[in-house]
Amino acid sequence: MPGEKIPEIDRSAHLLYSADINAACPNSVIEALACGLPVLAFDTGALSELVQRGAGCIVPYGGDPWKLDHPNVESLSEAAFEILLNQERFRNTARLLAEENFGLDRMVDAYLEVFKNLSM
Repeated sequence: MPGEKIPEIDRSAHLLYSADINAACPNSVIEALACGLPVLAFDTGALSELVQRGAGCIVPYGGDPWKLDHPNVESLSEAAFEILLNQERFRNTARLLAEENFGLDRMVDAYLEVFKNLSM
């Protein structure tokens, strides 16, 4: 998929289900939020740090994700239904969260701060 098509596809969907288990920082989640696409995922890895304040639903895995225990699919489907019923609220929050936390200016400032601290 060409990169320039991703925003169009993300905007046409109702939600992004992030199937990553114990993901560190999946670009697909940040791209979805930037497009105003709510994210649905299990609470593994850093997903709960990325998807906050109603920008989607992060639900308990229901077992040990490191052992790939069977997940709690019922809680996932209930959360998906909540997102589908409240699209406007979730979409607006997803976009706002991305603007506040994942914008280019903020990223550059954070990198500069790290580099500044390394040189001390």
